[in-house]
Amino acid sequence: MNMKTVTIIAVLLSISISTVNGQVNEKVKTQATKTVEIRAENTETQVNTASDPFEMKMKDGIVKTCFGQFFDSGGPNGAYKTNEDYTYTIESETEGAHFILRFVEFYLSDGDELTVYDGSSTGSKIIGTFTYSNPMPFELKSTGSHLTFAFHSDEAGSGSGWRASIGCYVGDRKVLKTDGMVPSARIFYSIDGIKAENEVRIIEDILSANDFVLSTNFDKSLNLLTVAVTEESYLDVVLEQIKSAKEVIGHEISVQIKQVIPAKPLK
Repeated sequence: MNMKTVTIIAVLLSISISTVNGQVNEKVKTQATKTVEIRAENTETQVNTASDPFEMKMKDGIVKTCFGQFFDSGGPNGAYKTNEDYTYTIESETEGAHFILRFVEFYLSDGDELTVYDGSSTGSKIIGTFTYSNPMPFELKSTGSHLTFAFHSDEAGSGSGWRASIGCYVGDRKVLKTDGMVPSARIFYSIDGIKAENEVRIIEDILSANDFVLSTNFDKSLNLLTVAVTEESYLDVVLEQIKSAKEVIGHEISVQIKQVIPAKPLK
C-alpha cells in the first residue's frame, strides 16, 4: 500500500480587540508554529455528495448509498471503453440493510465481463460472472451490507453497458396485499408523446414481461398509465422500462410518476 505524507505548518494566532474612543483596535500576535504530519493511504474512496446523489458510474472506489442508479463507466448516455479494469463496492448507508439491484439494461461486448461478489471485496463469495452470453438477471440481492463489482473489458470492442436501480431493505420484506385481492400497489404514470394505440400496447407488452407487474391500464383522455405491481419499490424500474419503449416506438416520450397508492402490509 502506497502511503503519502503531507506536512502542514500551522500558524496559531491570537487576536485581541479593544475599543478606544469608539475606534476598534485589533492586535494580532503570532503565538507559535506547529508542524503536523498527516499520513494518508493512496486509495480512491467515493462517498456520494449532493452534486451526484443519484448516479454512480463504474470506477475504482467505494460508495455509501441506499438509493440511486448504477451505470457502467459511460454513464446514462455513453458506452464503456476498451481495456477497462475497475473494482467498485457499494456499501449500505443504513445499518443492517441489504441491497436489491434491478438491472433494467445490460449489454456487454463479447469478451467483456462483470463479476459480482457478495461482500466488501473480490475475496468475498462470487454471486456470478456475467457476459454477453450470460447476461445479468433482472434482480440481484446481497446477503449483507456490501456488494462488490469487478469489470473487465478487452481491446476488441465495447458495449452499451448497464443501468441498474439501487434499493435497500432491512430484515425480511413483508408481502403486501390489498383487501381480498392479490398483493399489489398501484403506480400512476403520466405519458406524453403517445401518437397511436399500438404504442400503448408496445409499452404494456414490455411491462407484462415482468413477474412483478400484475396489470396495466391506460386512460387515453388523461394520458395516464396505471400499473399494478407486487411491491411499490418497483416504481423506478417500471419508469425506466416505460422510457425505454422509445427505442421501439421510434420517437421521444415523456414519462413522470404522478401518484403512488401503496398496498396494505400484512398485520
